[in-house]
Amino acid sequence: MKGSSFSHSDYQTYAKSDGTTLHEHRKNCLASLNQIRTLFEDAIREFLIHFGVEEAEFWNQISFTVSNHDFGKINNLFQEKIRNIMGQESSIGQKLKKDIPHNYISPIFFINEKLFHLREGDEINYGALAAMYHHGPIRGIKALENRGIFDRQQTIKFQGFRQYYYDDLDQTGLIPEEKIVDYMSNCLNSVQLKDFLNKKFLEPATTDSDETVHARRWIFPLFKQLLHLSDWIGSGAKFQFLAATNLWDSTSNVLAEKKMNATKLREKLLAKSSCIPSRAILESPTGSGKTEAAIKWADRWNKPRLIFTLPTRSLVDDIYLRFQGTPSSKGYFQSKTGILHSTSEYTYNSNQDDDPESHDFDRYFHRPVMVTTIDQILISLFNSGRWDAVNFSLSLGSLVVDEVHAYDMETMSLIIELIRQTRIFGMPILLMSATLPRWLPKAINEIAGEDFPVINVRNEEENKLPWSLEIKDRIDINEILNFANKSDVIVVCNNVRSSVEIFKEIHKRHNNTKLINSRFIQQDRSDTISWAKSRSERFKILVSTQVIEVGIDIDFGTLFSEVAPMDVLVQRCGRVNRSGNPARTAKVFVYMPEEKEREIDDLIYGKDHIDRTLRELKKGIDTNERIAESLGSVYPEKEELEILKSTYSKMHNKVIFAEKYEQRDGIHSIPLEEADLKIGTRERRYVSILAVPEEFSDIINSHKWKEFAISVPVSSFSKFIDRGGRFPIIRLKYSHETGLEIPSESVEKDAFFI
Repeated sequence: MKGSSFSHSDYQTYAKSDGTTLHEHRKNCLASLNQIRTLFEDAIREFLIHFGVEEAEFWNQISFTVSNHDFGKINNLFQEKIRNIMGQESSIGQKLKKDIPHNYISPIFFINEKLFHLREGDEINYGALAAMYHHGPIRGIKALENRGIFDRQQTIKFQGFRQYYYDDLDQTGLIPEEKIVDYMSNCLNSVQLKDFLNKKFLEPATTDSDETVHARRWIFPLFKQLLHLSDWIGSGAKFQFLAATNLWDSTSNVLAEKKMNATKLREKLLAKSSCIPSRAILESPTGSGKTEAAIKWADRWNKPRLIFTLPTRSLVDDIYLRFQGTPSSKGYFQSKTGILHSTSEYTYNSNQDDDPESHDFDRYFHRPVMVTTIDQILISLFNSGRWDAVNFSLSLGSLVVDEVHAYDMETMSLIIELIRQTRIFGMPILLMSATLPRWLPKAINEIAGEDFPVINVRNEEENKLPWSLEIKDRIDINEILNFANKSDVIVVCNNVRSSVEIFKEIHKRHNNTKLINSRFIQQDRSDTISWAKSRSERFKILVSTQVIEVGIDIDFGTLFSEVAPMDVLVQRCGRVNRSGNPARTAKVFVYMPEEKEREIDDLIYGKDHIDRTLRELKKGIDTNERIAESLGSVYPEKEELEILKSTYSKMHNKVIFAEKYEQRDGIHSIPLEEADLKIGTRERRYVSILAVPEEFSDIINSHKWKEFAISVPVSSFSKFIDRGGRFPIIRLKYSHETGLEIPSESVEKDAFFI
């Protein structure tokens, strides 16, 4: 190295515009890595064993990567830019040009052809690619060329290299080969850099081995996110709780403080949770305490992360507030809890310690306990979005999939695909439901090749249901009002339009009535759910769609419901007498419309499922045994299994597309616009877009617009949506009482959905 002709200087080389030198930044990042290592070391050791990666070599390479990921900052233009920002004199004496981002220069320092390979037969240089992509999505050379990355600077001159090279470099023993350093001596042109990145790092990353691709999809995120966290915290981000510890102790202490007396079923479920295997299915009635049982289950595996997933934003909000807490109610984990869904950062960011970077810990799944929609997890199967951050937390954590019965066949297929992919390292997964599809365990066994045992917990001596069900021919507003004189009433409709019409009729005669569906802005939905939970509000009537039928912890005395498949009805029934108090007289009324009035119901749920449910209802539903029997009749195992297998084949091919894309170009994030097929986590008929009602367009800005956004079906509302501005605007009126007003004419049927 002594013969290297790299230019150097005695003055400081800076990493940050606040005056932090590169030397200081390296030390800070390494100190952060040591903190992080103490939190994750045991879980990482357990993970690496499954992929044949030697632990000492892994930490050796990640230390070198953290130390040298900002090598590219000794680029002279970068240093001029920093000094210009700091108010110092520019030595160039002219307006500064754009420089090639430092993360695309840093990899040249990672060349040592005898080192930097973690697995036998895998030619990928994990450190170089982590440094190259530590500031954003993983792109190939073609994508970088299209963005003009290499056109910004013709010649790269290095400033202060000797100081950099001799400063703490040999701590890992991984040093650049002299021939490579000499090759890069003094200066480097952008064409050389591009070719160097391609030939030395990206081309070797291509592979024809499915096994290698699969291993990389889990090892590389671990590598990259350890660098990301070390850099983040080493750059001055407020150190957050990063690892989940003593989850059950924290939960049980809060329950004790609140003096919440457990029912016999809750006690039985909590006792059973200590025996649930690491990959299993839990079935237990609504309101029996599955959430708390899942926490106790997760605590057994001593993982530094818990990811709790649900099917809807409303459910995510509800569980998040239970975990995080509110001003009037202490949460199980408080600031250790993160939340992520399409509008979460606009709703909850202000609650997180007034730290502007706080939500980033949520977006990158770095809270110890994350509550999120299942979509945020499943999209990672396509190497899309923040897939590497998701895979990092999955590789070190436990996953709970609550309300698993609520998903369509496409989403269920992707859940099974995730089960299949995580089997190699045994990630703890708990699927939960009150109305488990009987064919699901068999489907997991036949498709994923794994036995997922079903743990069924219920009180055999309390076979009788905590509510009585009665069939009605039609909705009677007078009957609803009569029951509202003696109990809280919830009315559940199958579509938005029906819910609005019924609400208007009831509201004329009962002031303490509210409506909730998916056509409300976030704040109005939150206010209505808080009102519904309030014990001070008595004799209230809530009119709703399916948005409340799973998971949301509300407890009413009477339910009126439009007919729906049996599992859906059971979930709706879970909103009455939720505690199972035998002294309460809870009533459930199900309306059975004429066949000619069922067009929308059949479209949403399927005619066969509705017809079979009607037959079962006529036989009577009065025990848990009858529910189980009727579910088997409504969803015949053989029929449902064949549908799922067919759907899984289609979805698996999309995942394979992502893997083949990767085999062609190396590890990367797939830009969806380049995909030759639509990638999504739900059936296409449910695909929606967030749009702001036009009346709010003048009071919002680009940072806050999702607070006022509503999820609307694309196919039905596309003609009302303007996408030319900074955010989509929908040209329909909005009411705080009835939500987005749906036009009565020329709207397709999927506008009726939830």
